[in-house]
Amino acid sequence: MMASSPEQHGIPFPSIFPLKVMGANQDDFDGLVVAIIEKHASIVAQAGVTRRLSRGGRFVSLTVRILAESQKLNSGVELPGIKAASEALKRSLFR
Repeated sequence: MMASSPEQHGIPFPSIFPLKVMGANQDDFDGLVVAIIEKHASIVAQAGVTRRLSRGGRFVSLTVRILAESQKLNSGVELPGIKAASEALKRSLFR
């Protein structure tokens, strides 16, 4: 089987890739999300993090732009501990 090239996936690497994260509008949400993502990827400083509140203000949507260096990072395959981090985030949001 032939190895796939980045062009076969439609995304050239390295590339700036937006991650969307949604959760409860709590004081520590933004910092927790950024801390988890920074453990696994480089956040693009110029674009950084954008924040948008839901109509009622109960929820927040963050767009975090990272420098994706491979398809594996995008698919989460090489994110050690991402499941544990995700569970920690859920616990903090719905306490």
